[in-house]
Amino acid sequence: MVDFTKELANLIGISHVALSKLENCQTKPKLRTLRLLSQVFDVPIAYLGCFESLPEYSFGQRLTKARLYHAMTHKEMADTLGVHEKSVKLWQDGLIKPSSEHMEKL
Repeated sequence: MVDFTKELANLIGISHVALSKLENCQTKPKLRTLRLLSQVFDVPIAYLGCFESLPEYSFGQRLTKARLYHAMTHKEMADTLGVHEKSVKLWQDGLIKPSSEHMEKL
């Protein structure tokens, strides 16, 4: 009998214990892990991430959800928008608001 958990864990570069914890919702996956799983299963990251349940009450929450939905790190989103990574984090935390130019890009 093949142990698919161990095989999958090896394929994506995590321990079988870590994968088991992910399967049982005992831990949250890292973005890198979600990317690898989406490639292995040929499904969009959004399918794996369960991002539908994330709150959307504030701009920062919506931005976080959009970033994760598109499997982007803070740096990747910042590079796409032409801003510093810290700006994206501050926007998500609601400490500053993006300019109208950046809002259009978002």
